[in-house]
Amino acid sequence: MLVEQQLLPQPLLYLSAYFEHDRSEYYDRLQAVRERGELREWLVFFLTGVAELANDAVDRAERLVDLRESYRQRLSGDGPARSR
Repeated sequence: MLVEQQLLPQPLLYLSAYFEHDRSEYYDRLQAVRERGELREWLVFFLTGVAELANDAVDRAERLVDLRESYRQRLSGDGPARSR
């Protein structure tokens, strides 16, 4: 939806991995919406997935930035002394 509304240039979270990991609950929640109208429970499940994936994305981004900085320091000679 955010990509469609041009608020994001591309998708950043891929919920399919979350749904695949919890496939049984995913189908159970969808069935509960269809049979009993349990939309709130579906939304909690869905938004939990969004939150988990968003936190994971932030963690990965921070590790990548740290790794990039580590390489920059090594290449510039500002990092720990290289073994010779």
